[in-house]
Amino acid sequence: MGADSTASFKLPSGHKVTIVEAPFSESKLKYSDSSPCLVDGRIPFGTDCGIPSTYVKSLTVVVDGKSLKLDTTQMFNAWGDRHLTKHEGKPVRYFGGSCLVKDICAFRGVFSDGAGNFVAEWRVVNDAVTRTVITYDQEIIALFMNNLEVKWLQ
Repeated sequence: MGADSTASFKLPSGHKVTIVEAPFSESKLKYSDSSPCLVDGRIPFGTDCGIPSTYVKSLTVVVDGKSLKLDTTQMFNAWGDRHLTKHEGKPVRYFGGSCLVKDICAFRGVFSDGAGNFVAEWRVVNDAVTRTVITYDQEIIALFMNNLEVKWLQ
């Protein structure tokens, strides 16, 4: 079994993001080969009903020196070997987010190892973090690809 893979980068908003992806192990998460496929009794995102190769172990965003741990349950095969800030030598982004004010933030990500892509969104109010979206719906993926930054109503 391979080692954990860590990616860190800064968003245009200045917030630092750290994502840890770990090899999938049935000793930590139970895979079911029944139909439909499940991991720990829940739908896995990032796999087409096959055994995942990796899972998102943690996703942390640092806002004003405070670390926010985002919910990563059900997130598999999220990055693979792809570079998170460049594609074919050109800048690319798969993760975005900002804060309306100090303690009200939103973050979005597009995840895929080449197949089984999905998106997720999290909202933060004070120290309460909630994942508001996780889906493999292609229309929502297209929306997120074109709108990684949440448009705040002001």
